[in-house]
Amino acid sequence: MLQLGLLPLGQRSVSFRDGRREFKLVHISDTHYHHSSSCYDIPMATPCTHMNTTSFIKEVIATEDPDIIVFTGDAIDGHSASVKQARADMDEIYSVSGARPFAAILGNHDGEAALSRDAQLQYLESRPHSLVTLNQGHSNNFVDVVSETSGPPLARLWLLDSHLDNGAALSITDEQGLWLAKTAALNPPVPSLLFFHVPMAEYLEALDSGAPISGMYNEPVSADKPNPQLFSTILNSLGSDWVAGFCGHDHTNDFCVEYKGVQLCYSGSPGFTAYGNSSLSSGGRRVRVTELRRCQDGALCEVLSWKRLASEGRAGGVADLERLWVRGRSDKTHTRWIVPQQLAKLAKDIPQYAGSDGVMQRPELAALLKEKLHSNASEALHALWRELDLDRSGQISVDEFRRATSLGPGRHPPAIPAPTPSTTSVDAHH
Repeated sequence: MLQLGLLPLGQRSVSFRDGRREFKLVHISDTHYHHSSSCYDIPMATPCTHMNTTSFIKEVIATEDPDIIVFTGDAIDGHSASVKQARADMDEIYSVSGARPFAAILGNHDGEAALSRDAQLQYLESRPHSLVTLNQGHSNNFVDVVSETSGPPLARLWLLDSHLDNGAALSITDEQGLWLAKTAALNPPVPSLLFFHVPMAEYLEALDSGAPISGMYNEPVSADKPNPQLFSTILNSLGSDWVAGFCGHDHTNDFCVEYKGVQLCYSGSPGFTAYGNSSLSSGGRRVRVTELRRCQDGALCEVLSWKRLASEGRAGGVADLERLWVRGRSDKTHTRWIVPQQLAKLAKDIPQYAGSDGVMQRPELAALLKEKLHSNASEALHALWRELDLDRSGQISVDEFRRATSLGPGRHPPAIPAPTPSTTSVDAHH
Protein backbone atom coordinates (compact mmCIF):
# COMPACT_ATOMS: atom_id res chain seq x y z
CA MET A 1 0.00 0.00 0.00
CA LEU A 2 1.53 3.28 -1.11
CA GLN A 3 0.10 6.55 0.07
CA LEU A 4 0.71 9.18 -2.58
CA GLY A 5 -1.61 11.94 -1.47
CA LEU A 6 -0.70 15.34 -0.06
CA LEU A 7 2.54 14.46 1.68
CA PRO A 8 5.53 16.57 2.72
CA LEU A 9 8.14 17.12 0.00
CA GLY A 10 10.19 14.00 -0.58
CA GLN A 11 7.89 11.65 1.36
CA ARG A 12 6.24 8.39 0.38
CA SER A 13 5.02 5.61 2.62
CA VAL A 14 4.86 1.83 2.58
CA SER A 15 3.13 -0.45 5.03
CA PHE A 16 3.52 -3.64 6.97
CA ARG A 17 1.57 -6.45 5.33
CA ASP A 18 -1.62 -7.63 7.00
CA GLY A 19 -0.99 -9.63 10.14
CA ARG A 20 2.80 -9.57 9.89
CA ARG A 21 5.03 -8.47 12.72
CA GLU A 22 7.98 -8.03 10.36
CA PHE A 23 8.79 -5.45 7.72
CA LYS A 24 11.79 -6.43 5.65
CA LEU A 25 14.20 -4.45 3.45
CA VAL A 26 16.69 -5.81 0.93
CA HIS A 27 19.67 -3.51 0.29
CA ILE A 28 21.27 -3.46 -3.18
CA SER A 29 24.48 -1.52 -3.60
CA ASP A 30 27.39 -1.38 -6.05
CA THR A 31 26.18 -3.68 -8.77
CA HIS A 32 28.15 -1.71 -11.42
CA TYR A 33 25.84 -3.50 -13.81
CA HIS A 34 26.77 -3.80 -17.49
CA HIS A 35 26.74 -6.51 -20.12
CA SER A 36 29.85 -8.64 -19.85
CA SER A 37 30.89 -12.18 -20.73
CA SER A 38 33.12 -12.38 -17.65
CA CYS A 39 33.17 -11.35 -13.99
CA TYR A 40 35.66 -9.81 -11.58
CA ASP A 41 37.46 -11.87 -8.94
CA ILE A 42 35.96 -15.23 -9.91
CA PRO A 43 38.12 -18.30 -10.73
CA MET A 44 38.91 -18.30 -14.45
CA ALA A 45 37.27 -21.69 -15.05
CA THR A 46 33.95 -20.54 -13.56
CA PRO A 47 31.35 -19.46 -16.15
CA CYS A 48 30.10 -16.02 -15.15
CA THR A 49 28.38 -13.08 -16.83
CA HIS A 50 26.40 -9.99 -15.85
CA MET A 51 23.37 -12.26 -15.53
CA ASN A 52 24.90 -13.78 -12.38
CA THR A 53 24.18 -10.46 -10.67
CA THR A 54 20.49 -10.31 -11.54
CA SER A 55 19.98 -14.04 -10.92
CA PHE A 56 21.56 -13.84 -7.46
CA ILE A 57 19.57 -10.76 -6.44
CA LYS A 58 16.29 -12.24 -7.71
CA GLU A 59 16.96 -15.41 -5.69
CA VAL A 60 17.63 -13.37 -2.56
CA ILE A 61 14.39 -11.43 -3.07
CA ALA A 62 12.43 -14.64 -3.63
CA THR A 63 13.98 -16.17 -0.48
CA GLU A 64 13.58 -13.17 1.81
CA ASP A 65 10.23 -11.86 0.48
CA PRO A 66 10.96 -8.22 1.39
CA ASP A 67 8.48 -5.37 1.62
CA ILE A 68 10.78 -2.83 -0.04
CA ILE A 69 14.00 -2.82 -2.07
CA VAL A 70 16.51 -0.04 -1.34
CA PHE A 71 19.15 0.69 -4.01
CA THR A 72 22.07 2.62 -2.54
CA GLY A 73 24.12 3.70 -5.53
CA ASP A 74 26.56 2.68 -8.27
CA ALA A 75 23.93 0.60 -10.00
CA ILE A 76 25.67 1.42 -13.30
CA ASP A 77 28.91 3.16 -14.24
CA GLY A 78 31.05 4.25 -17.19
CA HIS A 79 30.67 0.86 -18.89
CA SER A 80 27.17 2.03 -19.88
CA ALA A 81 28.81 4.05 -22.64
CA SER A 82 25.80 5.08 -24.72
CA VAL A 83 22.43 6.47 -23.73
CA LYS A 84 20.74 3.43 -25.23
CA GLN A 85 22.98 1.03 -23.30
CA ALA A 86 22.60 2.98 -20.06
CA ARG A 87 18.80 2.80 -20.31
CA ALA A 88 18.98 -0.92 -21.09
CA ASP A 89 21.32 -1.57 -18.15
CA MET A 90 19.10 0.43 -15.79
CA ASP A 91 16.00 -1.42 -17.02
CA GLU A 92 17.64 -4.75 -16.23
CA ILE A 93 19.14 -4.00 -12.84
CA TYR A 94 16.20 -2.03 -11.41
CA SER A 95 13.72 -4.62 -12.72
CA VAL A 96 14.96 -7.10 -10.11
CA SER A 97 12.58 -5.40 -7.66
CA GLY A 98 9.63 -6.69 -9.69
CA ALA A 99 6.30 -5.38 -8.39
CA ARG A 100 7.68 -4.46 -4.96
CA PRO A 101 8.08 -0.83 -3.87
CA PHE A 102 11.62 0.43 -4.27
CA ALA A 103 13.62 3.45 -3.16
CA ALA A 104 16.90 4.53 -4.71
CA ILE A 105 19.76 6.98 -4.48
CA LEU A 106 22.78 7.43 -6.74
CA GLY A 107 26.42 6.80 -5.90
CA ASN A 108 29.64 8.34 -7.12
CA HIS A 109 29.90 6.23 -10.31
CA ASP A 110 26.35 6.36 -11.68
CA GLY A 111 27.16 9.74 -13.21
CA GLU A 112 29.95 8.24 -15.33
CA ALA A 113 27.37 6.55 -17.55
CA ALA A 114 26.31 8.19 -20.82
CA LEU A 115 22.95 9.03 -19.24
CA SER A 116 23.23 12.04 -16.92
CA ARG A 117 22.47 11.85 -13.20
CA ASP A 118 19.42 14.08 -13.71
CA ALA A 119 18.11 11.79 -16.45
CA GLN A 120 18.73 8.72 -14.28
CA LEU A 121 16.78 10.25 -11.40
CA GLN A 122 13.91 11.17 -13.70
CA TYR A 123 13.93 7.60 -14.99
CA LEU A 124 13.83 6.21 -11.45
CA GLU A 125 11.02 8.53 -10.43
CA SER A 126 8.93 7.40 -13.41
CA ARG A 127 9.33 3.64 -12.92
CA PRO A 128 6.35 1.64 -11.65
CA HIS A 129 6.36 1.10 -7.86
CA SER A 130 8.98 3.83 -7.42
CA LEU A 131 9.28 5.73 -4.14
CA VAL A 132 11.92 8.05 -5.60
CA THR A 133 11.22 11.79 -5.51
CA LEU A 134 13.41 14.57 -6.87
CA ASN A 135 14.30 17.13 -4.24
CA GLN A 136 16.89 19.91 -4.54
CA GLY A 137 18.01 18.24 -7.76
CA HIS A 138 18.76 15.00 -5.94
CA SER A 139 16.84 11.97 -4.72
CA ASN A 140 16.95 13.21 -1.12
CA ASN A 141 13.77 11.79 0.31
CA PHE A 142 12.23 9.75 3.06
CA VAL A 143 9.82 6.84 3.23
CA ASP A 144 7.54 6.34 6.22
CA VAL A 145 6.82 2.78 7.31
CA VAL A 146 3.24 2.56 8.56
CA SER A 147 0.95 -0.17 9.83
CA GLU A 148 -1.40 -2.01 7.48
CA THR A 149 -4.20 0.24 8.71
CA SER A 150 -2.19 3.42 8.01
CA GLY A 151 -2.04 5.84 10.96
CA PRO A 152 1.13 7.48 12.29
CA PRO A 153 4.50 6.14 11.07
CA LEU A 154 6.24 3.36 12.98
CA ALA A 155 9.66 3.99 11.40
CA ARG A 156 11.29 6.18 8.76
CA LEU A 157 13.82 5.51 6.00
CA TRP A 158 15.96 8.52 5.03
CA LEU A 159 17.86 8.53 1.72
CA LEU A 160 20.62 10.97 0.74
CA ASP A 161 22.35 11.03 -2.65
CA SER A 162 26.12 10.74 -2.81
CA HIS A 163 27.84 12.74 -5.52
CA LEU A 164 30.88 12.41 -7.75
CA ASP A 165 34.03 12.45 -5.60
CA ASN A 166 35.96 14.87 -7.77
CA GLY A 167 38.66 15.68 -5.22
CA ALA A 168 36.94 18.79 -3.94
CA ALA A 169 33.27 18.37 -3.13
CA LEU A 170 31.83 16.42 -0.22
CA SER A 171 29.80 13.43 -1.35
CA ILE A 172 26.95 14.54 0.93
CA THR A 173 26.70 18.29 1.26
CA ASP A 174 25.84 20.42 4.27
CA GLU A 175 22.74 21.55 2.37
CA GLN A 176 21.50 17.96 2.27
CA GLY A 177 22.05 17.66 6.02
CA LEU A 178 20.09 20.86 6.60
CA TRP A 179 17.26 19.56 4.40
CA LEU A 180 17.08 16.46 6.60
CA ALA A 181 17.11 18.56 9.76
CA LYS A 182 14.31 20.87 8.58
CA THR A 183 12.24 17.96 7.29
CA ALA A 184 12.71 15.93 10.47
CA ALA A 185 11.45 18.89 12.53
CA LEU A 186 8.17 18.84 10.58
CA ASN A 187 7.49 15.15 11.23
CA PRO A 188 6.85 13.04 14.34
CA PRO A 189 10.03 11.39 15.70
CA VAL A 190 10.26 7.64 15.03
CA PRO A 191 13.11 5.09 14.80
CA SER A 192 15.03 5.97 11.65
CA LEU A 193 17.41 4.30 9.20
CA LEU A 194 19.64 6.42 6.96
CA PHE A 195 20.88 5.26 3.53
CA PHE A 196 23.77 6.83 1.59
CA HIS A 197 26.51 5.56 -0.72
CA VAL A 198 29.93 6.80 0.41
CA PRO A 199 30.77 6.00 4.06
CA MET A 200 30.99 8.99 6.36
CA ALA A 201 34.33 9.74 8.01
CA GLU A 202 32.75 8.59 11.30
CA TYR A 203 33.13 4.99 10.09
CA LEU A 204 36.88 5.49 10.36
CA GLU A 205 36.60 7.26 13.70
CA ALA A 206 34.63 4.35 15.09
CA LEU A 207 37.23 1.83 13.88
CA ASP A 208 40.10 3.95 15.18
CA SER A 209 38.45 4.03 18.61
CA GLY A 210 38.69 0.23 18.82
CA ALA A 211 34.94 -0.33 18.79
CA PRO A 212 34.07 -3.97 18.02
CA ILE A 213 32.74 -4.83 14.58
CA SER A 214 30.51 -7.56 13.23
CA GLY A 215 31.06 -8.82 9.72
CA MET A 216 33.88 -8.54 7.21
CA TYR A 217 36.49 -5.77 7.09
CA ASN A 218 38.38 -6.67 3.93
CA GLU A 219 39.55 -3.36 2.52
CA PRO A 220 40.38 0.16 3.71
CA VAL A 221 37.43 2.45 4.36
CA SER A 222 37.23 4.96 1.50
CA ALA A 223 35.40 7.50 3.57
CA ASP A 224 34.11 10.91 2.63
CA LYS A 225 36.17 13.89 3.70
CA PRO A 226 35.75 14.68 7.40
CA ASN A 227 32.65 16.78 7.87
CA PRO A 228 31.64 16.77 11.55
CA GLN A 229 28.85 19.23 10.84
CA LEU A 230 26.95 16.66 8.73
CA PHE A 231 27.00 13.85 11.28
CA SER A 232 26.22 16.18 14.18
CA THR A 233 23.40 17.84 12.23
CA ILE A 234 21.77 14.47 11.56
CA LEU A 235 22.35 13.21 15.10
CA ASN A 236 20.97 16.39 16.64
CA SER A 237 17.92 16.14 14.37
CA LEU A 238 17.13 12.46 14.88
CA GLY A 239 18.62 11.98 18.36
CA SER A 240 18.31 8.52 19.84
CA ASP A 241 15.83 7.64 17.07
CA TRP A 242 18.75 7.34 14.63
CA VAL A 243 19.15 3.57 14.70
CA ALA A 244 21.63 2.95 11.87
CA GLY A 245 23.29 4.25 8.74
CA PHE A 246 23.92 2.02 5.71
CA CYS A 247 26.42 2.65 2.93
CA GLY A 248 28.09 0.90 0.01
CA HIS A 249 31.15 2.05 -1.98
CA ASP A 250 33.72 -0.39 -0.50
CA HIS A 251 32.43 -3.59 -2.06
CA THR A 252 34.07 -6.21 0.14
CA ASN A 253 33.28 -4.64 3.50
CA ASP A 254 30.02 -5.62 5.17
CA PHE A 255 30.60 -4.88 8.85
CA CYS A 256 28.67 -2.82 11.38
CA VAL A 257 30.32 -0.66 14.03
CA GLU A 258 28.75 1.57 16.67
CA TYR A 259 29.54 5.28 16.87
CA LYS A 260 27.80 7.61 19.34
CA GLY A 261 24.90 5.21 19.68
CA VAL A 262 24.40 4.78 15.92
CA GLN A 263 25.14 1.53 14.10
CA LEU A 264 27.21 2.36 11.00
CA CYS A 265 26.94 -0.53 8.55
CA TYR A 266 28.09 -1.55 5.11
CA SER A 267 25.77 -3.36 2.72
CA GLY A 268 28.34 -5.28 0.66
CA SER A 269 28.10 -5.77 -3.10
CA PRO A 270 26.15 -8.41 -5.05
CA GLY A 271 27.66 -7.26 -8.36
CA PHE A 272 29.60 -9.84 -10.35
CA THR A 273 30.72 -7.15 -12.82
CA ALA A 274 32.09 -5.12 -9.91
CA TYR A 275 35.26 -5.98 -8.03
CA GLY A 276 35.02 -8.54 -5.25
CA ASN A 277 37.42 -10.64 -3.19
CA SER A 278 38.79 -13.67 -5.01
CA SER A 279 39.66 -15.43 -1.73
CA LEU A 280 35.97 -15.70 -0.79
CA SER A 281 33.25 -17.93 -2.18
CA SER A 282 31.62 -16.31 -5.24
CA GLY A 283 34.06 -13.43 -4.80
CA GLY A 284 32.37 -12.38 -1.56
CA ARG A 285 29.11 -11.24 -3.17
CA ARG A 286 26.28 -10.75 -0.71
CA VAL A 287 23.14 -8.74 -0.01
CA ARG A 288 22.24 -7.12 3.31
CA VAL A 289 18.75 -7.64 4.68
CA THR A 290 17.24 -5.57 7.49
CA GLU A 291 14.05 -6.35 9.36
CA LEU A 292 11.85 -4.08 11.48
CA ARG A 293 9.75 -5.95 14.05
CA ARG A 294 6.61 -4.90 15.87
CA CYS A 295 5.73 -5.98 19.39
CA GLN A 296 2.26 -7.04 20.50
CA ASP A 297 1.35 -3.42 21.21
CA GLY A 298 1.87 -2.63 17.52
CA ALA A 299 4.87 -0.33 18.05
CA LEU A 300 8.32 -0.99 16.64
CA CYS A 301 10.41 -2.85 19.19
CA GLU A 302 13.55 -4.07 17.41
CA VAL A 303 15.66 -3.86 14.27
CA LEU A 304 17.56 -6.90 13.01
CA SER A 305 20.02 -7.23 10.13
CA TRP A 306 21.99 -9.96 8.37
CA LYS A 307 23.65 -10.78 5.04
CA ARG A 308 22.49 -13.33 2.50
CA LEU A 309 25.62 -14.77 0.87
CA ALA A 310 26.20 -15.90 -2.69
CA SER A 311 27.21 -19.55 -3.05
CA GLU A 312 28.36 -20.66 -6.48
CA GLY A 313 26.52 -17.64 -7.83
CA ARG A 314 23.24 -18.46 -6.09
CA ALA A 315 21.56 -17.35 -2.87
CA GLY A 316 23.18 -19.30 -0.07
CA GLY A 317 23.43 -19.08 3.70
CA VAL A 318 23.13 -16.26 6.20
CA ALA A 319 25.92 -14.47 8.06
CA ASP A 320 25.92 -12.13 11.06
CA LEU A 321 22.32 -12.12 12.18
CA GLU A 322 22.26 -9.36 14.78
CA ARG A 323 19.98 -7.00 16.64
CA LEU A 324 20.97 -3.44 15.89
CA TRP A 325 18.38 -1.85 18.17
CA VAL A 326 15.96 -2.85 20.91
CA ARG A 327 13.23 -0.52 22.19
CA GLY A 328 13.41 0.60 25.78
CA ARG A 329 17.00 -0.20 26.66
CA SER A 330 17.89 1.66 29.81
CA ASP A 331 21.24 2.86 28.44
CA LYS A 332 19.51 4.45 25.41
CA THR A 333 22.11 3.02 23.04
CA HIS A 334 21.56 0.69 20.13
CA THR A 335 23.50 -2.26 21.51
CA ARG A 336 24.33 -4.99 19.04
CA TRP A 337 22.95 -8.46 19.75
CA ILE A 338 24.70 -11.17 17.74
CA VAL A 339 23.17 -14.63 17.80
CA PRO A 340 25.87 -17.02 19.05
CA GLN A 341 26.67 -20.15 17.10
CA GLN A 342 25.49 -22.44 19.88
CA LEU A 343 22.09 -20.72 19.88
CA ALA A 344 21.79 -21.35 16.14
CA LYS A 345 22.69 -24.99 16.69
CA LEU A 346 20.07 -25.31 19.42
CA ALA A 347 17.45 -23.89 17.05
CA LYS A 348 18.36 -26.63 14.58
CA ASP A 349 18.28 -29.42 17.21
CA ILE A 350 15.24 -28.26 19.19
CA PRO A 351 12.73 -30.78 17.69
CA GLN A 352 14.41 -33.67 19.55
CA TYR A 353 13.52 -31.99 22.86
CA ALA A 354 9.86 -31.37 21.95
CA GLY A 355 6.96 -33.78 21.99
CA SER A 356 5.49 -35.45 18.94
CA ASP A 357 3.15 -32.50 18.56
CA GLY A 358 6.08 -30.11 18.17
CA VAL A 359 5.54 -28.23 21.42
CA MET A 360 7.23 -28.12 24.81
CA GLN A 361 6.53 -26.53 28.15
CA ARG A 362 8.07 -23.09 28.75
CA PRO A 363 9.74 -24.14 32.06
CA GLU A 364 11.37 -27.10 30.26
CA LEU A 365 12.67 -24.80 27.53
CA ALA A 366 13.97 -22.34 30.12
CA ALA A 367 15.92 -25.13 31.85
CA LEU A 368 17.27 -26.33 28.49
CA LEU A 369 18.50 -22.87 27.55
CA LYS A 370 20.34 -22.49 30.85
CA GLU A 371 21.96 -25.89 30.32
CA LYS A 372 22.95 -25.50 26.66
CA LEU A 373 24.02 -21.88 26.35
CA HIS A 374 27.44 -20.82 27.53
CA SER A 375 28.22 -17.73 29.54
CA ASN A 376 29.14 -15.69 26.46
CA ALA A 377 25.51 -15.97 25.32
CA SER A 378 24.15 -14.16 28.37
CA GLU A 379 22.83 -11.18 26.43
CA ALA A 380 21.34 -13.46 23.79
CA LEU A 381 19.72 -15.52 26.54
CA HIS A 382 18.27 -12.41 28.19
CA ALA A 383 16.77 -11.14 24.92
CA LEU A 384 15.42 -14.55 23.98
CA TRP A 385 13.94 -15.07 27.46
CA ARG A 386 12.06 -11.80 27.15
CA GLU A 387 10.90 -12.46 23.61
CA LEU A 388 9.58 -15.96 24.41
CA ASP A 389 8.14 -14.85 27.77
CA LEU A 390 9.76 -17.78 29.58
CA ASP A 391 8.89 -16.49 33.04
CA ARG A 392 5.34 -17.74 32.65
CA SER A 393 3.94 -21.24 32.30
CA GLY A 394 2.36 -22.73 29.20
CA GLN A 395 3.49 -24.29 25.95
CA ILE A 396 5.68 -23.04 23.13
CA SER A 397 6.09 -24.54 19.69
CA VAL A 398 9.27 -25.45 17.88
CA ASP A 399 8.38 -22.96 15.15
CA GLU A 400 8.02 -20.14 17.69
CA PHE A 401 11.44 -20.92 19.08
CA ARG A 402 13.08 -21.10 15.66
CA ARG A 403 11.43 -17.87 14.63
CA ALA A 404 12.98 -16.12 17.61
CA THR A 405 16.46 -17.59 17.18
CA SER A 406 17.03 -17.59 13.46
CA LEU A 407 15.07 -16.55 10.41
CA GLY A 408 12.02 -18.78 10.61
CA PRO A 409 11.29 -22.32 9.46
CA GLY A 410 13.24 -23.47 6.42
CA ARG A 411 15.93 -20.80 6.63
CA HIS A 412 19.63 -21.39 7.12
CA PRO A 413 20.89 -21.02 10.70
CA PRO A 414 23.21 -18.02 10.97
CA ALA A 415 26.96 -18.43 10.68
CA ILE A 416 29.10 -15.95 12.60
CA PRO A 417 32.51 -15.70 10.87
CA ALA A 418 35.23 -13.90 12.76
CA PRO A 419 36.02 -10.60 11.02
CA THR A 420 39.37 -10.66 9.27
CA PRO A 421 40.77 -7.14 8.97
CA SER A 422 42.86 -6.63 5.89
CA THR A 423 44.60 -3.67 4.34
CA THR A 424 45.05 -5.35 0.97
CA SER A 425 44.45 -2.80 -1.73
CA VAL A 426 42.21 -3.41 -4.70
CA ASP A 427 42.91 -2.40 -8.28
CA ALA A 428 39.35 -1.70 -9.38
CA HIS A 429 37.73 1.55 -8.38
CA HIS A 430 35.05 1.93 -5.71
